[in-house]
Amino acid sequence: MKDVEDSLEDRYNKLKMLAVRMKRKIAEQNNQLHDKENQLALLRVDEKNRNISNSPLNLQAAQKEIDRLNDELDAKKSELNVMKKDCENSIQELANSRQRAEEFKNEASVLKTTVANLEISKKALENFIQEHKLLYDDCRKENESEKILRVELSKECDRFKSEIKQLSCTVDELNKKNQAVKQESKKQSLLELELTDYEKSVSDLNAQLDAMKKELGSKQNFVDQLTEEKSGLQIQIQLLEQQVATEQQRGAELKMTLDAIQLQLDSCQSELLQQRTEIRHVIARAESKENEVDNLKLQLSTVNTELHKVQTGSAILIETLRKQLVALEESAATEKVTRDNLHLELSELRAEYDNYKIRATSVLKKQKTEANPASLSSKEAVNVLNTDQVEREMLQRVVEALKTKIAEIESQLVFSQSEVSNLRSEKERNAVTQTSVIETMRQRLERAESEIEIIKREHQAQVSRLQSDNQLLASLHREQMDGLKLRHNQEILKLQNNLDEIAFESARLQKVVTNYQAQRTVSPIIKGDQRRDDYAMVERERGEGSEDGNVTHRQREDTENDSRKPIPLELLLSSQLVSEDTVVFPNESVMISYEQHRESLAIVEKRCKHLAALLAESEANEARFSQLADALKEEIRRAERSEERQKHIENLEYLKNVVLKFVTLPRGEERSRLVPVLTTLLRLSPLEVQEVHQTFSRQSADGVVRPIGWGGVFNYFAPNQ
Repeated sequence: MKDVEDSLEDRYNKLKMLAVRMKRKIAEQNNQLHDKENQLALLRVDEKNRNISNSPLNLQAAQKEIDRLNDELDAKKSELNVMKKDCENSIQELANSRQRAEEFKNEASVLKTTVANLEISKKALENFIQEHKLLYDDCRKENESEKILRVELSKECDRFKSEIKQLSCTVDELNKKNQAVKQESKKQSLLELELTDYEKSVSDLNAQLDAMKKELGSKQNFVDQLTEEKSGLQIQIQLLEQQVATEQQRGAELKMTLDAIQLQLDSCQSELLQQRTEIRHVIARAESKENEVDNLKLQLSTVNTELHKVQTGSAILIETLRKQLVALEESAATEKVTRDNLHLELSELRAEYDNYKIRATSVLKKQKTEANPASLSSKEAVNVLNTDQVEREMLQRVVEALKTKIAEIESQLVFSQSEVSNLRSEKERNAVTQTSVIETMRQRLERAESEIEIIKREHQAQVSRLQSDNQLLASLHREQMDGLKLRHNQEILKLQNNLDEIAFESARLQKVVTNYQAQRTVSPIIKGDQRRDDYAMVERERGEGSEDGNVTHRQREDTENDSRKPIPLELLLSSQLVSEDTVVFPNESVMISYEQHRESLAIVEKRCKHLAALLAESEANEARFSQLADALKEEIRRAERSEERQKHIENLEYLKNVVLKFVTLPRGEERSRLVPVLTTLLRLSPLEVQEVHQTFSRQSADGVVRPIGWGGVFNYFAPNQ
């Protein structure tokens, strides 16, 4: 868990750093975008200020720019495809790494279970070896004790043998003496009494010898039994030694297996550590892949934004080119009209020139044919001819200028027609590329919408699953709280009943004590008479008194135990005080002493204190459980309000209008009327609604006109100072 928390913290820090870096990058891109927009505006102004005569150059530059943008678009698309492939590969590698991590986790759990089983078997083997060691020690001790007993028995046998030898020696000596006495008895009759004495002593010694022989036989039988037991014990010792040897061999084998298992465990632990390191590396690689995926997503978003910018720029450029094309077509049409007008003027000038030539020839002919040719001098004729020649040259120059102008206009017309054809072809090509780009954008938009729909469905499924889990947990918590409440109520009822019983017993014992004290105040003569009457009349009460003495002895033991340790609840509930039938009043034969009453009262007081402590503890637990239940209910209500608020927040426009109206309205009834609407939309709790009403009441009580705006609104909800 610590490794997971560390990895999560590292991941959170990495995401935080990535977010900061992305914010900086977005700010830089926004600045670059503003710079590009400013440059584009300047370029548009420059393009508008340029002359129409530079339109072919503009068209060529625009064509080059469009080609460059198309090339960049293709390059960006190829990069985007490569990024998508890398993203898919990284996602696949991430899934594989997660799968491997899950497999490593499963293997680690299996290894942990095997290690736990091996440890359990190791402990069992150690316990088995210890038991056999203890059994071997017991057998060895028994063998040593049997050896000691055998040595003692051998010593006793030797002692008995020595005694038997001594007795046999004494018997032989006595026999010899007897024979000597018999021989001497013949000689000495006076010694008969001594002989009889000796015979008696011999008979006694023979009896002792027989007894010693019997004892020796019994001892021999006992020795035989001991030898048999010794042989049996030796056989058992041999069996035990064999068993110990087998157990030692088995222990050695188990030790070897345990060592092998320990080696396997060490290898498993090393493999587990390697797997953990691999898992960490895989997690790190997965995080790096996720970071790469995030970077690729960001690059993809930047590429999309650049593509959008390029598309918008190309669309704007196409629109400007289309406008320029329309303007050029209009200029070409006007030039065509002017050319037609010039052709008409040229034809008119040619007709006028022909007419002028005809008129000039006719005038000359008329002048030649006039009657007075002498009136005109030769000098005037020369002047007229010179003027005619000058006019003719001037007309020829005009005609040549008109021809050159017509040629220029025709060349411009041909060039404009070629430009128009080029622009039309370019327009068609741009239309085709624009349709293809629009189609790809539409496909991408449909794909993105489908992905968004899938994500929404997954989100809804997850939300529904979480809601069902939340409802299930809430129902389980409610059932647990109900069960705990029932159990606590039952325990409280039991404790109250026990307290009532103990109070009744204490009151009864107090009555007994008061009666006993009252009896002690009576005169000793009356007490003696009563005692004699009781002893004379009731004889059976003495046996019951002995039983009651046992009861009091048991109560004393209970008081000692109570003084040593607290009474458990089960024992306290199962234990009962002395019943009314067993209570002996002072006027009976066997009287309970005042000390016994004090002890019973002390027991009752201790039980009362113990029950009071248990009752206080149960009440504290019940209060804590009730607080937990209230907190859980509040959390459930908050979750339900958040779910209902999620439904209402879908209509953000209506919510915005209501909040804006609530903020901008002055205080008064109109604003208080919006409180139920806000309560319904925002699902405010009753405490929050009460706070809002209290705020309105404080506002009305203050009577201070506050500014309308955010500052004033925030001051409305500020506490009174």
